[in-house]
Order: sequence, then structure tokens, then C-alpha cells
Amino acid sequence: MMFMVVTFSEIKRWIVDWESPTSEFKTKVDKEVGKTICAFANSSGGTIVFGVNAKKELLGIRDTDEESKLLRSVLDSCKPRPNMEQSFVKDDAQEKTLIAVKIEPFPLSQSACFFEGRCYVRQGTTNIRLEAEDLISFLKNRAVLDFEEQKTAAKLDDINLQKLGTFFKLRDIPEENLKGDKLKRMLAGLHVANYDGDFYIKNVALMFFAKDPKLFFTNLEVRVVKYSGVEPALDKIEFDNRLEGTIPELIEKTFILVSANIGKQYTIVGTKREELITYPENALREVITNALGHRDYFNTQCVLIEIFQDRMQVTNPGGLLYGQTIKNWDKTPQHRNPICYQMLQVLGYGEGLGLGIRLIRKSMREHGMPDPEFNFLGNSFRIILYNERSSRRVLPINFENERQKQALSYLKEKHTIKSAEYAKMFSVSQPTATNDLNELVKQGKIKKVGKYRGAYYSMGAKT
Repeated sequence: MMFMVVTFSEIKRWIVDWESPTSEFKTKVDKEVGKTICAFANSSGGTIVFGVNAKKELLGIRDTDEESKLLRSVLDSCKPRPNMEQSFVKDDAQEKTLIAVKIEPFPLSQSACFFEGRCYVRQGTTNIRLEAEDLISFLKNRAVLDFEEQKTAAKLDDINLQKLGTFFKLRDIPEENLKGDKLKRMLAGLHVANYDGDFYIKNVALMFFAKDPKLFFTNLEVRVVKYSGVEPALDKIEFDNRLEGTIPELIEKTFILVSANIGKQYTIVGTKREELITYPENALREVITNALGHRDYFNTQCVLIEIFQDRMQVTNPGGLLYGQTIKNWDKTPQHRNPICYQMLQVLGYGEGLGLGIRLIRKSMREHGMPDPEFNFLGNSFRIILYNERSSRRVLPINFENERQKQALSYLKEKHTIKSAEYAKMFSVSQPTATNDLNELVKQGKIKKVGKYRGAYYSMGAKT
């Protein structure tokens, strides 16, 4: 337990605002405070002050040693045990002592906190106990309940050794490891199986190496629908195909089918006429890979690709993960299926390092097409690629308006700028200033540092 520095006058100011999503006041330590500690750890963290009653009176703590002992006992009932800082705060006359504790939020990569076997989150000033579907949804969104880690009843005979051998070769693993106990140990080393006493194969192994993945997953498929117009309608369907296979097989099958049905463009290279698919190949591959690699496999729906005359849209199950928002999701990369993500990297699919979205946008601009559109539809994600038939505006790859050019010059000299400064400098609204600066971030010319009111922009982003 660490100690923090808090003054009596600070606590008096906190009491004026009273309780919030990140603060709570209690007369003394009791068992119920475990729910608050758990809720803070699972949410945004928070501070609890002991020695204050519901009337906002500062009563103080009579026996601080005993209260601290009780607090440690409650903390030990939280699994995993959250980090906590504690402070004994005395008034000016040294007559009253309060105890203030600060609970650190769990990192998104860490398991959720449970108090006496129950999970709580903070909503407003209330601790909410999560049960049934709400608990499952919470654990899935934190990537704690992981589909790819689930135990299966599959046997080694269900694994295609040729597919596995291809992967082993890319990892420089000798083929002699493709049999017996060596194979089991290698699969466990790749985190696609467990061999700690009891051997079993995980879902992720079958998603990549199964002889017949359809025996184990009904949703490991991609549906491709092509319409003759610009709106979905039954009488406008030109074809409706469903593709099956492992994830790498689906990426290849989907790319081939979509490429053959999205139209062609022609260009002259030297003296030859070259045929190109409508959308840039690397952007198309990245979109398909993302849909299959980041989707929610607990969801029974498949990945849906719809081809229209003016656009192509790819929809996959899986909403935002915990801690992500519509505004920050592409700047706070998280992986719903981390093992799957790593395996796709080994196989040469996906940009990695959070560069995929930037690559798609850059490729579309270089191809003379509008920027892609990203939409979150509750429990699903959709990306839309527009083509030359769309009426949407096309921006050059390094497009800068006059304000942005001046801002870049300003940053080279002053190093940082805030959106409020930008708005005042060019007499534009705050939303316009933010949009201008964020566009430069998308192009990789500047980077955003911090959040909310304290956020600012600086040079130094990777291009």
C-alpha cells in the first residue's frame, strides 16, 4: 500500500462537490466499501474518504490503526487486488483524522476486479453489480472473456498439418516438431493449445489450422452480396455468395471474389494498357483482414460485404472495446483477438502497429477516391470504401488548406498548439479548428498529445 499526500482543506473542497463517479465519502470502513473499491478498479478509479457522514460533517476516525486493518482486510477480498494509495489527513488543530484512499483503475489488459466473487462497476454515484448477460458483455468488451482461448473437444487429427507446417516454416520451426509430444509443446508455445498437465486445443488453433473449420464454427464465414444499384433491395441482387474456411483461407477467397466483382479501371503504363481493380489492392486486403481478425466470434453473425455501384461496405460483429470511444478508437488500438492478430502478422496479413487505418486512407487518396467512412453500429463495425461514382469529395494525399499550412509553420517554430489557439488565430469555430488539426494527424504530419481540455498538438508524428 502506497501513501499519497492530501490536505484537510482539499478534502473540504471535495465535500462541496460531494460524491461522483470517482469519489465517495464514508463514516467508517465497513464491508460494503469493497463494492466501491471493486467498482472504481473496474471503471476510472476513484478516491474514498473515511470520517465524513451523510450530512457532510467531518467526524474523523477514532482508531486509525483499526480502520486501516479493516481496510486491508476488505482490500484482500478483492481479486485481483487493486493498487491503492492511502493518506492520514489531520485538521489544523490536530484533533480529527480522516483517511483518504485512492484506487487505481485496472489496465485494460488486466482481468476485471471481483469482490467476494462478484463484479461491480461505477455508474454515476452508484456501484452496479454485473450479472448474467451484462457481466458477459463487460468481460468481452475488456477482452477478458476471450473466444480464441476457449477449450475445445478437438483432437490433433482435426488439425491440418500442411497448414500448420506453413506457419511453422514462417516461424523457423523445424518440421520434426509436427508430431507427438513435440507438436503438443509447440502448439502450447504458440498459445493455441494448453499443455500444462491436461492437453487441449483452443479455438484459435482451429480458426487457423482446422481440416474442416465448419465442424466447429458456424459463423466462420463471409457473405458477399452484390447489388446492381446504390441501395440494398432484393430485386437488385446480382449474386449472394457465402465463403467458408479458416481465417487465412477466408481472407484469400474473399479478396479473389470481391476483386472479380467490383469493376475495373484502366491505366496506361509506358505503352501498355494496364487493368486495375476499382479499389486499391492493399486497402482492400487490409479491410478484409481487419474484419476477420478483429470481429467478435462470440457473435453468431458472419462478416458481411456489400458491393454497390458507388461503394463497398464491410460489416463485422464487434463494437467498441472498453475504454474506446468513437473519437479515440483508431488512436487507442486494442485487440479483441490478440493471438489471432499476432498469427496474422506472422502470415503477412495486416499492417500492425496501428497503421492499418492510415494505410487505407492514404491508399484511397492515392487512388483518387474519397476517404473511407468508419461507423459503429452498436454491436458491429462498418467500413465504407467509396469509388469514383460517389459524389463525395476527393482529397489529395497531402491536402492542406491555407490555415493548415500556416499552422504547420507555426508548429515548427513554437512546437505546440492547442485547438483553442488555432481557432483564435484563424477566426474559426472550435469544431473547425479541431477538424483541421485532426486531418493533419490523420496524414501523419502532427500528433495529438493528451486528452480533453489539456490536449495539444505537436510535430513529430511518424509519416
